[in-house]
Amino acid sequence: MSTVASVGIGNKEGLKLPVNEGPHAQKMVGIWLFGSVAWVFSMVILGGITRLTRSGLSMTDWKFTGGLPPLSDEDWLLEFEKYKQSPEYKCVNRGMSIEDFKFIYWMEYAHRIWGRALGIMFALPLSYFLRKGYITIQLGLRLSALFALGAGQGLIGWWMVKSGLEPASEYSQPRVSPYRLAAHLTSPFAIYCGLLWTGLSVVMPEPPSESLAWVHGAVKVKRLALPVSLLVGVTAVSGAFVAGNDAGHAYNTFPKMGDTWIPEDFFDMKPLIRNFFENTSTVQLDHRILATATLFSIGALWWSTRNFDIHPAVRSLIGSAVGMAGLQVSHTQLDKRVAEHHTWEAPIVEMVFSSTTSETSDKPDKAKHRNYVSTAIGKVEYRNPVSTAVDKAEHRNPVSTAIGKVEHRNPVSMTADKAKYRNLVSTTVDKAKHRNPVSTTVGSTVDGCSRLGL
Repeated sequence: MSTVASVGIGNKEGLKLPVNEGPHAQKMVGIWLFGSVAWVFSMVILGGITRLTRSGLSMTDWKFTGGLPPLSDEDWLLEFEKYKQSPEYKCVNRGMSIEDFKFIYWMEYAHRIWGRALGIMFALPLSYFLRKGYITIQLGLRLSALFALGAGQGLIGWWMVKSGLEPASEYSQPRVSPYRLAAHLTSPFAIYCGLLWTGLSVVMPEPPSESLAWVHGAVKVKRLALPVSLLVGVTAVSGAFVAGNDAGHAYNTFPKMGDTWIPEDFFDMKPLIRNFFENTSTVQLDHRILATATLFSIGALWWSTRNFDIHPAVRSLIGSAVGMAGLQVSHTQLDKRVAEHHTWEAPIVEMVFSSTTSETSDKPDKAKHRNYVSTAIGKVEYRNPVSTAVDKAEHRNPVSTAIGKVEHRNPVSMTADKAKYRNLVSTTVDKAKHRNPVSTTVGSTVDGCSRLGL
């Protein structure tokens, strides 16, 4: 035991600590770094909420220093008029009220301000610690690089948003570039990992000296964990392309994709490489394969290290990683099922299938086995699917306004333009043949954007 202790003391004396001025400075720098880690994590969460609420394209301009939000009714009307010129309003949110616009505007504004506040919270303590001499030159350079990467996030974010403000081209609905979205998501992942690694290096600059075997075990774990970490990172980036292409709802069956293991349009795009980044089916299949490989790799890591003599905290972290990987895979499948039976989709699905005839089975839509709402509407941003498609519905009863100024009357008891008690949506969609009712209201192959001249 004395030999192990002497080895630990010798290592500690020869170790160059990343923080000067003793334990107090080490504790202060550590708290600051882990606080920054938590802030970056919250930024990723807020960014995800901003995307889920489809708020990212509500602000049509960007300034590096930021600015005050609209403070008067005139300011709000001015911002709303700017948004009305965007493709998203013309193709998706036409008829939106100013109150609804305020909600998505505040979501995007909060995301931007939270990022700028993170920059200030990071820069001021960094300047203080450098001035006090707490941080070594090597650590200072690493933290400065992470700060520069964080400052660049604002530029990357606007670069991404700008792609969604351009007139729609090959996309049926306005959306940001999946490449730029992947860059915008990968960058905070890198910042988060860099800050976490740096924080751990500050608070635990040397391995625990209680057991030399723990040190040797940690080296073995590191050798196995690095390739697994790389696979986790690639899987996360592939998830960004799933989000950027709205590919998550393409197929709601697992492990098969519909009735097949590999979709028919797997290599439809030319050149071939585009399929892995832009083809909805290919992108989702890639992500499934990578996620499954990640789950088994983390499980293999746990199995390989179960007999290693390692620190209890390390063993606990490996077990937690296995649990989180399993939770991630299972909750992804749950999300697909929930999306398939989402509350606003249920009445539409019920109306469609209540009047289904043999014609449906004879001529099934090409999107069979996919999410019949989210994929067929051409990625309509997942808002109220009828009110956004009927053009100028003005947030009234979406069905009653779509059938011709019914104005909240009993939609069944009326003739509904000679519908004769047929399905209200399926009869107004111009011979939709029981396909997705929303996709047919927005136009068959020519969507609302094309009709608006975009």
